[in-house]
Amino acid sequence: GMDFEYSDRDKDASYDVASATNIALSGQGATVSGEGAAVEGTTVTITAAGTYVATGELTAGSLVVNADGQDKVQIVLSGASIRNEGPALNIQQADKVFVTLADGTQNTLADGASYELAEGEDEPNAALYSKADLTINGTGALSVEGNYRHGVNSKDDLVVTGGAITVVAKEDGLRGKDCVKVADGSFAITAGGDGVKSSNDEDPTRGFVSIDGGTFAVEAGDEGFQAATYLRLAGGDAQIKAADHALRSDVE
Repeated sequence: GMDFEYSDRDKDASYDVASATNIALSGQGATVSGEGAAVEGTTVTITAAGTYVATGELTAGSLVVNADGQDKVQIVLSGASIRNEGPALNIQQADKVFVTLADGTQNTLADGASYELAEGEDEPNAALYSKADLTINGTGALSVEGNYRHGVNSKDDLVVTGGAITVVAKEDGLRGKDCVKVADGSFAITAGGDGVKSSNDEDPTRGFVSIDGGTFAVEAGDEGFQAATYLRLAGGDAQIKAADHALRSDVE
């Protein structure tokens, strides 16, 4: 019952510049040209399905997705740098979000060492945090600094089909609760916890890590690749240095 496939859109990093909404980041503010997004102070919020192209630098603010639960949102990082005390990219609600790394661009997402969370809450907890299914694609580069806890954390599926991705995280590097699926890309991950992790141990068809391609250089303070259920290695190349297991599946 485990789904190891990739959708056509997972692998398609194309976008229409003419019809996209442009988000120009500038210091502690931003300017939006088009529909579906608005700026309030240092926060840019996307509220509708569509394609959004982010450029420039936000030195103390965040990009938030709070759309309808049926909406598919594509965020194109095209030379974008976002730094924030909390998550730099915070996906609160959508059906699925595609983070596309534009060809030839270098992009950065970084959070702070401490978050101001609601009482009794322990999330969000990553520089790139998502409550929806998350796909990273494209051929550009992305640097993620998880100074608080995790680098990338999806509470649903985390899918990567391309890009040159560097993650330095205090705890886990790439984390998808329901699954992590990688078709291609290059990854340099330095994590205080696990390098790549899926944590759902309640559903026997979820909690898996599936690697079909890509190149990995992982240094982990705990496990290299960890799956709550099934760890599937069907391609790719990896060099892993781990304080605990390099590869771990919790299936008995």
